[in-house]
Amino acid sequence: MSAVGIVGSPRRGAEEEALVERALDAMAGSTTLLDAPCGVGRLCRLATARGMRVVALDASAAMLERARAQGVAERCVRGELGELPFRDGAVD
Repeated sequence: MSAVGIVGSPRRGAEEEALVERALDAMAGSTTLLDAPCGVGRLCRLATARGMRVVALDASAAMLERARAQGVAERCVRGELGELPFRDGAVD
């Protein structure tokens, strides 16, 4: 789903948020979440609100700056999904 679709449609954004909330419920007990690509960090906020530590990853420096400005990710890392810059087991 594109960011334009999420931002441009409050209903679609609410549906996505409900889906993410259910996924986070299923991850109860996990401590560190990788949000990739994190975009502006909206999903980071949902995980942080549940007490999870969040690592935000995005290829776009501009998106990472917006995510960083929200202050919800423990770390903001610029990188590509195909080449994650983390060791195995670094996130749950």
